[in-house]
Amino acid sequence: RASRTVPILSKVTGIPLVNLAVQVALGKTLLELGYKNGLAPEAPFVVVKAPVFSFEKLTKVETSLGPEMKSTGEVLGMDTQFGHALAKAFAASRIPLPGDGDILVSVAERDRPEAITLARQLSELGFGVKGIGDTAKALALCGVKVESVGESSQDLQESIRRREFSFVLSTPTKGDTPEHTGYLLRRLAAEHRVPCFSSMDTAKAVVRALQEIRSGSLPQVLSLQEYLA
Repeated sequence: RASRTVPILSKVTGIPLVNLAVQVALGKTLLELGYKNGLAPEAPFVVVKAPVFSFEKLTKVETSLGPEMKSTGEVLGMDTQFGHALAKAFAASRIPLPGDGDILVSVAERDRPEAITLARQLSELGFGVKGIGDTAKALALCGVKVESVGESSQDLQESIRRREFSFVLSTPTKGDTPEHTGYLLRRLAAEHRVPCFSSMDTAKAVVRALQEIRSGSLPQVLSLQEYLA
């Protein structure tokens, strides 16, 4: 885990963590190396580290995320605001943050309360909301304006192939198999390069970023050296 994270932390803080760790292991103290004890000063910028996946090249692989490593690389987004930092990281990982269009929601029962809140927020941002099966029913029962989409594999494949959705929110249920709608939905999204979020935390971060960007703030275009300076 440290092989990816430590170099990134060194890059964005300007603190050579590996070199310091080696020197401390050899008997030196942080004070001798020119550093104080405690936390480093908080930086006036935000850094988002985002994974890069190759799911479209790995057929029949479940794209939902768990504790195991599935990413094939990582990128950074930096800005003075979280929303723009996240948007930059997404753009670098070839997943542009959508600004409008329709979203497709199909989540596990445990995630529906959060999905309802997110769907309301996205609707307020001007997105159309479409749902599948019980998710669509739950959204409608809670007053979200939602259009129901057919669950058949042919219908889903055609809709995603035509890129009718700006992004898909699909969280896995226990025991998902290739025959289940959720598994099929995530695979189709990966193969047709439609952004698909399988974690509620990621979806919430995306909504927060969209809200910040819509507030009218502009992204900063600076080099790493300028941020550190």
